[in-house]
Amino acid sequence: MATAGESVVIETMGPADLAEATAVVNRAFGHRPVPRPLPSDKRLKRERRLDPIHRTMLGRLPGQTLVARKEGRIVGVMRVVEWPRCQVSPRQGLAMLPALIGVVRWDWLRWLICRYVWWRHDPRRPHLHIDPLTVDTELQGRGIGSQLLRRFCELADGTSLPGYLETDTPDNVRLYQRFGFEVTGKATIMGRTDWFMWRPAGGQKPSTNTG
Repeated sequence: MATAGESVVIETMGPADLAEATAVVNRAFGHRPVPRPLPSDKRLKRERRLDPIHRTMLGRLPGQTLVARKEGRIVGVMRVVEWPRCQVSPRQGLAMLPALIGVVRWDWLRWLICRYVWWRHDPRRPHLHIDPLTVDTELQGRGIGSQLLRRFCELADGTSLPGYLETDTPDNVRLYQRFGFEVTGKATIMGRTDWFMWRPAGGQKPSTNTG
């Protein structure tokens, strides 16, 4: 059960925050999409392999990255991008490969395939896109993701734009639904289900429950 738990400060990521923010995303995705947790040594190796992908995403791709801080430490990361710059096209993905030197082929191949499917499903109309939203593994379920989502809703409503995201976690589907997102489709990508979710402009206010 989620707790009301952790109070955080949300602010824009600065250049000096890139390494710490990337590490948070690496830890959040280091064990996925395997069905059970990896041993710590394998997880750490995978985090290191994913580092160039996430560092490129947060540091070089378009968008605004927000970080949640607790006692000065980054514990959550959310990147927000306005359409039509929110997706990596197949041509852009191939152009990024030199920046991903050191990433094992399986990881960058999975990333390219995933990005292609997301690009195919992306709504071809104005919206704000979350990609990604992550909370450090040891603090998940304590309301930090909800606080980041509330900030996203403020940004979207302030610009009168719908919101859009992808997720591969059923628990996250339920969390996003509390903030007015609805499932509009899904796809199976290399054995994993991804859900595509849309929040209408000025969508419903988030529930008081936290997650």
